[in-house]
Amino acid sequence: MANRILIGNRSTGGHGVYVSKHGEDVLTTTNGMLFDSRMGTSLVVQSYHQGSTSKGATSTITHSLGYKPLFAVRWTDQADISSGVATKAWTPSMIQDAYEDYYGDNYTEVWSGISITTTTNAIAIKNEHKALGLADNSYARDVYWACVIFHEADYTDGRGV
Repeated sequence: MANRILIGNRSTGGHGVYVSKHGEDVLTTTNGMLFDSRMGTSLVVQSYHQGSTSKGATSTITHSLGYKPLFAVRWTDQADISSGVATKAWTPSMIQDAYEDYYGDNYTEVWSGISITTTTNAIAIKNEHKALGLADNSYARDVYWACVIFHEADYTDGRGV
């Protein structure tokens, strides 16, 4: 049976109250704790993910927590990646630009961004990039995203942090 609870000095963390996860020894585990008094009110990471999603497609991250967790998502596109690192990143949002020429017969509409849908078991990231009218398809591009899922329940009504 593993030592699960420690009140006192932990060799790798100092003084505090610690509770390890089921089957892990509180004295020796290198994994996150079920409870760690040193964390105060900080967010505890459940998992993190990254990927890319083509225009109009949706990437789904399954977390199976049974509740809607707090999350943080940032995204970028290929034009803002240099040597494998994003030089710009945006929070989930959508932008619409619409253009019409003076006579009204040449219309262009461009959407860019992502949308997020959360359920009690998954987070879905949808690439909302699209071009309508005379816009060329260079506006409709893949997005690259990163997502951190926290243990805390979502208090942002699905907007994330």
